[in-house]
Amino acid sequence: MMKKQRKIRAKKLLRLGIIVEMTNTFQYETNILLGHLFNFKNINIFEQENFKKIGEDFLKDLVEYDSKIARSLTTKEKKARNHKLITVGALFEIAKITEINLAVLIGYLNSLHGKQEYYLSQCKIEGKLYFLKGGKINGSKIS
Repeated sequence: MMKKQRKIRAKKLLRLGIIVEMTNTFQYETNILLGHLFNFKNINIFEQENFKKIGEDFLKDLVEYDSKIARSLTTKEKKARNHKLITVGALFEIAKITEINLAVLIGYLNSLHGKQEYYLSQCKIEGKLYFLKGGKINGSKIS
């Protein structure tokens, strides 16, 4: 039974990693991404609805996007990509937002592109503090 739960968790984290890839937020450092995810708790229901509208367009293409990328990869490359995506998906788990509607999360992630440098710096600090306290992952870019 533990194996089944691990598979379910991996599948969920993989999907979350794919939305990071789709929204091109891989370009941000792990610390910034985590800090941004921590800030999700500060958005209100109206903002969530706006994020959902934005994210729904992306969500329609999720399966097709993943299939398109995976088709061009070797088995070894697919395993490496999946590992990378599951690792970044774990950031959502750390921020305790894995149960949020995917469309909302996509819209929220995509909003990171329009943020000012001050916000990005604050996110970087929040993420770095988390990792310094937990000592699990360094703050390098996910690549």
